Amino acid sequence: MNLVITSFPHEYKLVESLMERVQKISSFESKCSRQNQYYYLLNTGQGKENCLKSIERVFVEEKGIVQVLVIGFCGALNPKLKIGDVVYPAEVYLHAGGKIETSAGESYLTLLTVPRAITKCEDKKRIYTETGCDAVDMESFYVLQECKEKKNLSVQVVKCVMDDAQMDLPEHLSSKDPQFQFFLNNLKQITPAFKKYLEGAIL
Repeated sequence: MNLVITSFPHEYKLVESLMERVQKISSFESKCSRQNQYYYLLNTGQGKENCLKSIERVFVEEKGIVQVLVIGFCGALNPKLKIGDVVYPAEVYLHAGGKIETSAGESYLTLLTVPRAITKCEDKKRIYTETGCDAVDMESFYVLQECKEKKNLSVQVVKCVMDDAQMDLPEHLSSKDPQFQFFLNNLKQITPAFKKYLEGAIL
């Protein structure tokens, strides 16, 4: 069985929509199948604590997991990355130090896991200068640490750029923020292409 990990409800629903059979366990957890492959879909929520707690519980309940896929959205640090680009990193770094290789093969891109969302373009520029990492998220390093290093499983990370290096994000995702609608529009625009990519290359 393949464990598919997402962090946001929109990511989870995107992956679930690609499945042929879905057996719901809870609102954001299900057992699914697609083309004779079996998947356990898990939305962990954001950040280290939620991620590790959810993964630990699933591995207690499910003994047949052989591969892990981390699927979702990320922010770009590299100014060459555009909204909608797919990041398939070979290496994932932790903000506090540490690096883990994924199962991405010949990919040259890198991902940085941070404790909070990077919302300001000046912060993205600074972090890119300091680290050289191409994109940023909040969970992938911890998934690799738990599933690859501790459990010796193959782990692939596939992320789609939701905000580029020149774009500020709203501090809080509130409909009252004038940037919120722009953020939603970006999400709507990139979702179909990312879904097609996952369908053809990953799932």
